[in-house]
Amino acid sequence: MARGVLDAHRPGTRTLVVVNTVERAQRLHAELRRLLSPRKQAPELGLIHSRFRPQERMRLQQWLLSDVAAETPGRIVVATQVIEAGVDVSAATLFTEVAPWSSIVQRLGRCNRYGEVQEGARVFWIDVGEKETAPYESEAIDEARRLLASLEGADVSPASLERVASSAPTHERPIMAHVVRRRDLLGLFDTTPDLSGQHLDVSRFIREGADLDVLVYWRSWGEGDPPTALRPPSKQELCPVPVQEVRRFVEDPRRAAWLWDPLARAGAGGWVRVRPNELRPGYVVLLRASDGGYSSETGWARDVRSAVPVADNQASSQADRPQDSHDDDHYTTAPERWVTLETHTLDVMTELERSLARLVDLDLGMDAVQALRQAAAHHDVGKSHPEFQAPMMEALPDGEQALRRRCLWAKAPRLGNRSRRPFRHELASALAFLQAVANDSAEDEQADLVAFLIAGHHGKVRLAIRSLPAEKPPDREGVRFAQGIWDGDVLPRVTIDGLVQLPALALSLSLMELGLSEAGSAAFRSWSDRMLALRDSPRWGPFRLGFLEALLRAADVRASMREKASSQEGKEGGEEGCHASS
Repeated sequence: MARGVLDAHRPGTRTLVVVNTVERAQRLHAELRRLLSPRKQAPELGLIHSRFRPQERMRLQQWLLSDVAAETPGRIVVATQVIEAGVDVSAATLFTEVAPWSSIVQRLGRCNRYGEVQEGARVFWIDVGEKETAPYESEAIDEARRLLASLEGADVSPASLERVASSAPTHERPIMAHVVRRRDLLGLFDTTPDLSGQHLDVSRFIREGADLDVLVYWRSWGEGDPPTALRPPSKQELCPVPVQEVRRFVEDPRRAAWLWDPLARAGAGGWVRVRPNELRPGYVVLLRASDGGYSSETGWARDVRSAVPVADNQASSQADRPQDSHDDDHYTTAPERWVTLETHTLDVMTELERSLARLVDLDLGMDAVQALRQAAAHHDVGKSHPEFQAPMMEALPDGEQALRRRCLWAKAPRLGNRSRRPFRHELASALAFLQAVANDSAEDEQADLVAFLIAGHHGKVRLAIRSLPAEKPPDREGVRFAQGIWDGDVLPRVTIDGLVQLPALALSLSLMELGLSEAGSAAFRSWSDRMLALRDSPRWGPFRLGFLEALLRAADVRASMREKASSQEGKEGGEEGCHASS
């Protein structure tokens, strides 16, 4: 096949070879490289498929689309289906393996696309054996083979292809797969980990069962497990690889893979070595660079033993932070300056109003708008918790500590160590709202909606309040605890520009219990009872709840980004609107 490609290639032109699998593309590319190596005047050779890191794939695509000078030996590109759509490239000579007819039409459109070859543009089609039809159905391959055979020696321009369209298959055989039932859909709505700290496996609902991907990236370190402070990946260095490929890769005892578990080490996060049968689609997997598995020229390949060049992601917004812990949220991380709780809350409300103004045509309804505004006002009052404030004071000199303690802070340049891990301030915010603001609204769906939005604006607390594995319990026995909040924790008084007037109060986790519970003098339905009623409500339901949550989340992120940008511009963070805490 490689010799046939070289025989058909013409200097000064582009030859495109499209095959159906990455493995065959890599083998063909390797054989072409071997045959071309002795030549002094050899055409450029490149390979492009789906198993490259985005940064290399972008470079390859730019090379693919660049012009080929007429006086050069030309260019040969070996590719997979990635060039079928969205890649505006034209070749004088096209080779394609037989594929479903819709794919064949797309590939034929890459030959003499602009009519730049006045004569001699050619297409060669390559048959595949009965056992080599993957990833396509054999019936679709058989039908396309029949149509291609009928076109031997004929014009295959778009006008000519229309004449065979009537005999082309109008539908493919339906794929039997798992059906998403109502209870499955509702289960996907919740992000609460199960009792072992694991999340729902969605792989059975993904149609392309043979090509389910994990994302892998590489780092260099010394012996043993990866260090906890290892730099996280950027999107540009995550390489998609079928899960079966990674399983085979780590079956080699000389190689290993790790997952970051944000719940490890009592919520501080840590690396967990993963066995082959534990890998699931969608995982983000760390590999040791010295173990190989990737080449910048050929992409992912299990047989590559040379060290993988670690991608430079220093320009990434994530490059300056460690891996996530369960109580981190890198989209709203602390800026380089101090921001008071009041200032940040007002910034979030400003961003929310901007979004609502843009979405006025959606007619969200005043109940939804008012719930969003109330949730924005109360979303971070849980940051007044001593467990949140204390780490910000920890690294300060005594004199500055005394000054800073006059205020309640939402963000700081540096954070010290927390004594409780994980710690979810938004859970404290939601509990405080229900106790202090909605304590006489036990049956009020509107109050439940506000509480849901407050608790869910970081995506960590939705339908259940539950202690997490390895979470530090209180010193006293019999005290409820969840996500770093302990029954009886006291929040100080919080006032925010007339929007929030929250008295000092002791938090109650009685909502963790099922059925009715007691909180002070008021009877409370459990948290799960309230949230499930919202999820199953004809007025709200999972999709409306998710959309409203996204609006509050976006406002929080945008406000944090503006605060960080202002700190990078050299503006000083003041204590405007600062109210003393009691």
